[in-house]
Amino acid sequence: MMKWVGLVALLLAAVALSACGELGTPTVKSAKLAKSFVDGKAVDETKNYSPGNHTFNLIVEVGSAPVGTTVGATWYQVNAGDIKNQKLQGNEISLKGNESLAHFTLTNQSDWTPGKYKVDITLNGKAERTLDFQVQ
Repeated sequence: MMKWVGLVALLLAAVALSACGELGTPTVKSAKLAKSFVDGKAVDETKNYSPGNHTFNLIVEVGSAPVGTTVGATWYQVNAGDIKNQKLQGNEISLKGNESLAHFTLTNQSDWTPGKYKVDITLNGKAERTLDFQVQ
């Protein structure tokens, strides 16, 4: 009798979890480019920067992220000046505790070359999305 009660409880738990979807599977809820990042928020969202905007900000919001989820950003100069499809920088952030935001920056001390750029976003090493933007 106890075996049946345990089996029924296990089946009910499995049904309840399946009704909730894939619990603990991280997803990218949003990804925004901005001119600034203040108090955990994107300020002046944009996909168009001026050459004098020396810092590009990327804010990625992750849902259902267990501790240790990694968010990556790889920045490229796609077609700007004489340079085409050049990787500029890549890095990863490992989320801790209740974190759901990852903030990345790409900075240039001098003015950016006008043209097309992009940033590729990964979640636990898998490609999630690409944001295209330009400097004009």
